[in-house]
Amino acid sequence: SLTSYGARLRTVHLIIESIGAGTTRPRRLILWVDDPAVLAEPGTALCKLVRRGLELRLAEPLGSHKKYYPSLPLALDDNVSRLVTVDDDVLYPGWWLERLMAAARESPEAVVAYRARQVLLGDRGFAPWEQWPLCDSTAPSLLNMGIGEAGIAYPRAVIEALHRRGKGFLATAASVDDIWLHSTAVSIGVPTRQVMGKPLHLAVLPGSQSVALAHTNVGGGGNDIALLQNYDKDDLARLRASAAKVKSDDR
Repeated sequence: SLTSYGARLRTVHLIIESIGAGTTRPRRLILWVDDPAVLAEPGTALCKLVRRGLELRLAEPLGSHKKYYPSLPLALDDNVSRLVTVDDDVLYPGWWLERLMAAARESPEAVVAYRARQVLLGDRGFAPWEQWPLCDSTAPSLLNMGIGEAGIAYPRAVIEALHRRGKGFLATAASVDDIWLHSTAVSIGVPTRQVMGKPLHLAVLPGSQSVALAHTNVGGGGNDIALLQNYDKDDLARLRASAAKVKSDDR
């Protein structure tokens, strides 16, 4: 499941083709757009992909949450065990989905991501987002937050929890889907694991980052505000317990 918008729609077919050329292919691949004109006239490249099996669907204008939210009821109706989300600005290598799903089989209860950050806690809550290091382990943990750009596979329990929470993100996490998705997993005690010991860096399409939300979320402090708004005292207690266990294991 992925979404695209604006100038990125001119190149999103390249991302979809990179996924379709992989050693493992998705059973369904859905591109969500919120512009009816795109659905009516998607262009030659996307039309070719639709003929090959791509599902091009119209969704509400939900920003980055459009990447996964409209797929939730479809995943539940289809009884899938995993929903995989991807971004529309990076090219995926041929082994990408095969290794992602292998890691998902090894950790069936966990969210599985190619890139994750390690949550840092302070005396009163979270340490500033910019201080959080990238993950350097494949061990599942509540303290790992998946970063969507390289692809994330969500287990059934998280799909169901996201569906139950509905559009609550509009009030507290409208432009920070990674935080909303992680807080949902933490709320039901589902950890996240990274596929490999180091985060995966993928080739970014030139020019695509000029419209990236990260400029506002990170540089503008949006992530730090969202952290305060999307984790309750029980979530923080779970995270602190995980941090305490890590310290104990390291002794």
